[in-house]
Amino acid sequence: MNELKRKSLKSSLLGIIIAAAVFIGMMVAMWPSIQSMTKGAKDLWEIDYDTEDLDGLYVKGTLTFNYGAYCEETEGVDRVAMEYVIDAGDYHFMGMRVRVTQSEYKQIEALDRVCTNYFNEIASEEDVIAAQFEISGTIHAMPQDSLNYYHDAVDYDSMTAEEKAQFLPYYLEVGKVGSNMVSGLGVFAIVAAICIFVIIFILVKALTGRYQKSITKYIAASPNPELTRQRVETFLSSNEYVNGLKYNSQFFTAQIGAKTIFGETSKLAWAYAYTVTHKRGFITTGHSYYLVVGFADGTKYQIPMDGESQVQDHLKTFAETFPYVVIGYKDDLDRLFKQKDKKAFLDLKYNPYMEQQAQNDPYNNI
Repeated sequence: MNELKRKSLKSSLLGIIIAAAVFIGMMVAMWPSIQSMTKGAKDLWEIDYDTEDLDGLYVKGTLTFNYGAYCEETEGVDRVAMEYVIDAGDYHFMGMRVRVTQSEYKQIEALDRVCTNYFNEIASEEDVIAAQFEISGTIHAMPQDSLNYYHDAVDYDSMTAEEKAQFLPYYLEVGKVGSNMVSGLGVFAIVAAICIFVIIFILVKALTGRYQKSITKYIAASPNPELTRQRVETFLSSNEYVNGLKYNSQFFTAQIGAKTIFGETSKLAWAYAYTVTHKRGFITTGHSYYLVVGFADGTKYQIPMDGESQVQDHLKTFAETFPYVVIGYKDDLDRLFKQKDKKAFLDLKYNPYMEQQAQNDPYNNI
């Protein structure tokens, strides 16, 4: 069984590698954001804007005032995002960017309207305070196009050097942790959990022999499980695989990916070749070859082969070794095999042979 477990693990490696690659790739992409979230957000109003490195800083705090929009991002006729001038604390100002699909957008727009009314002496300071709310995001350096709009909006060129220093060339990207949205981190957490689950699930299944369930069920259902286990282990250890199959007068086994199929050769009833032609447009790009085996209980398996000659070699051996097995495919055979009652199919060769063998068994005449 250990050899079969190794085969299953080897066949499962691709799935493990893909899941691990997805997990590692997402970890690399999300790591700065994960670090920022782990460290926690810095208070927007406790930043030393003159000495601290602002680019990439994850912050949170009360949005106290909105001085209006300076940039609108659109796709076609649809508004995608807005950028505003806001207080940054310590007598500094900076930009703020929010996508219109974010929940904070409506609150930001409401604060913008109240602040505009306050300037026009329509709203009171209490109205502004009532519209303030907590916000979080990451500070990033403005791209040049945003910076140009920002400078135009605040009449940057007419300012003194001291005034210019108050208008920081950064904006707060609302809802971002590092370079990723908080919602993106949620998706990452779900995908990462799925990848870890897949890796653990495959490893446990391969190492505990779950892919060999056909063998363990056969042993458990036998009248003498311990004796049957010994017979099966002897078969598995003493017979070499031939073109992906291992069989003798007692047992039959093969691998389909990670899964092990197993049965008694006395239960084989049908075998035939199956070829899949791969095309791209009208051009044939290749073929896949399978040996299909059907058992008397109605189970049927497609076992991949490396070439048509391997399939034909097995069919020839089956025909010579197992005279009760129907060799070859016909639609009529398929219809009979698919019937709930397999008797019509088994009566073709299987049942007559087994009945003859029973009659020839000397112990039946005692």
